[in-house]
Amino acid sequence: MVDLINATLHSEMARDPRVVVFGQDVADASREQILREVKGKGGVFKVSYGLQREFGSERVFNSPLAEATIVGLGLGMAVRGLRPVAEIQFLDYIWPAYMQIRSELASLRWRANSNYSAPLVVRVPTGGYLTGGAVYHSQSAEVLFTHLPGLRVVQPSTALDAAGLLRTAIRCEDPVIFLEHKHLYRQTYNKSPDPGPDFMIPFGKAKTVRAGEDLTLVTFGALVHRAETAARKAAADGISVEILDLRSLAPYDWEAIRESVGRTSRVLVAYEDTRSFGYGAEIAARIADELFDQLDAPVRRVAAKDTWVSYNPDVESGTLPQAEDLLAAIRDLAEY
Repeated sequence: MVDLINATLHSEMARDPRVVVFGQDVADASREQILREVKGKGGVFKVSYGLQREFGSERVFNSPLAEATIVGLGLGMAVRGLRPVAEIQFLDYIWPAYMQIRSELASLRWRANSNYSAPLVVRVPTGGYLTGGAVYHSQSAEVLFTHLPGLRVVQPSTALDAAGLLRTAIRCEDPVIFLEHKHLYRQTYNKSPDPGPDFMIPFGKAKTVRAGEDLTLVTFGALVHRAETAARKAAADGISVEILDLRSLAPYDWEAIRESVGRTSRVLVAYEDTRSFGYGAEIAARIADELFDQLDAPVRRVAAKDTWVSYNPDVESGTLPQAEDLLAAIRDLAEY
């Protein structure tokens, strides 16, 4: 995933000179004159490695350690005709910028009656399963962005989806919160060849990861792979599980959910954030509200416990939803 996000940034910067990249440590070096002497950083996860060398310090530069400044600057650049791609180093650090995101960025087009737009992409590494990320490097909070009108929010689970969704985000006229799961950056099970400079995935379109007949599992992010693991084990019990990877969280693909649940009549919603008031609660509530007559069992949710992600790996594992939790919920629903 790291490689394809990097390749997509390279191709979009080459295609459109308005695209600029900035954030904490995203450049190869703060002082351009020493680039011949150092390997270069390119972000704490190496996602933007080599961009400054290729496109120069006016288009790729480091910011102060000030998240509100990053988003505020990006908003101003977007309004003035640029296509900024800003990075917040960890989602856990984004909260100083939340006022800018909620009060200024998300509401701009509505306040301006569409006379202004803010094509800003905010790239945000998110999520846990790091076995040691702890409270400031492991949280999920997608619902705090999907709750805001005016924002597009996406979270790819594969390298291919990351490339296609990022290209769509950069070319979008609305602000996009682009959530990149840290645990997925360098996994091999989600790798893909580079699809090329024109590959795009529209927002609001889910992907059927696995076809099934007995139960629909709606999920996204790092839980997609865990859902596949659980579905394979459930198949040994004779339970056929269909997996929908939402990919796009706002907007989301309600029609894909409706169609799948209409066939299976059972549904499990899985998300990594805390269970109470989480993103999946809205999906579950809408299914219960609009598809009640098609259900043969209650809508179930699997999510993290209502606490912070711990530094201790065993406690983290017990806090976050695992494949075993999904399998238990699948079996419970199938027997209902």
